[in-house]
Amino acid sequence: SSSSSSLSAATKPLRITVLCAGYSPEDKAAFARRRIPTALFFDNNNLERAEWLWNLAPPSVLLQAFVEAGVRPWQLKGGDESEGAAVVVVYGAVDPMAAQRTAFALHYLGHPDVRVLSGGIAAWQHAGYALDEAPGPTFPALLEVDCAGSADVSTLRPHCLLTLDQVRSELAAPRADFVLLDVRSRSEHQGETSGYCYIAARGAVPGDVWAEFDSPPDAMREVQLPDGTALCDDSTLCRLSAVVSRHRDACLANTNVTADGNGAGAEEDDDDRGGTTSSSSSSSAAAACVARLRRMRVIGLYCGTGWRAAEVFWYLYRAGLDNVAVFDGGWLEWSREEN
Repeated sequence: SSSSSSLSAATKPLRITVLCAGYSPEDKAAFARRRIPTALFFDNNNLERAEWLWNLAPPSVLLQAFVEAGVRPWQLKGGDESEGAAVVVVYGAVDPMAAQRTAFALHYLGHPDVRVLSGGIAAWQHAGYALDEAPGPTFPALLEVDCAGSADVSTLRPHCLLTLDQVRSELAAPRADFVLLDVRSRSEHQGETSGYCYIAARGAVPGDVWAEFDSPPDAMREVQLPDGTALCDDSTLCRLSAVVSRHRDACLANTNVTADGNGAGAEEDDDDRGGTTSSSSSSSAAAACVARLRRMRVIGLYCGTGWRAAEVFWYLYRAGLDNVAVFDGGWLEWSREEN
């Protein structure tokens, strides 16, 4: 669901790795009972941990985590011409959100073709494909790593992830071409609840914009169904386009906010930038929404700890947008560091 291209339409051999993402004993038990054939279990606890405020680990640690799980190193570098194209397909063991979080981490590392299986294992079974129910699958060990330092990963896409310092800097000098969208529920955004048992603070990042989503922390109904089936309608895309456009117009009307490169009041159609406009819909409405969203330099997304933001990132990435970034620390890191 992360690309408009079809695996069956590939012109050269494909080396496909299937990852089943999970983080709990229930996830491991589900994987042990049944799984897509050849699937490898990926432990999300090797991506992030409580002591890291649930931020993604440094790139070199992420790379190690995927290699330890069984993903071949050449796949993380985009494959080898002699072995064919590299594709990684991810699905969630129980929680479909784990798949998007894992896929986002791989995309951030620079993998050129990572996809999320829409509907997960249920969709696979419904399509009539067999499941592997053999006992004794292997599970990767929990990495013991020191996150104080990290080696460079040459394929990294740093523009996909916003740090706390970057968010501070952007909000300290507002620009019309930057927006930080809060994809949490209305009650979380308004400070009625934190939404998490381990986050005491309530409220929102000053200067953000509520994305007008209203899903709880354990779901993101605006971009996928509870079973993990990706939504392919235009409603969420058009809603986000309207929210971002209102923010941009308000900024351009404010003399204290720096105008963007398009100039005040510019309404040009950026739909000629090339690439796909929307893999989820070819309608003119969707194309217009994508064009408006492309006027932004950065569309930042945040939630509590990055999971819901990663889901929305994946939705917008499928729509053809490459100017979207996840503020990974989210409300948890902001509320702790910014008091």
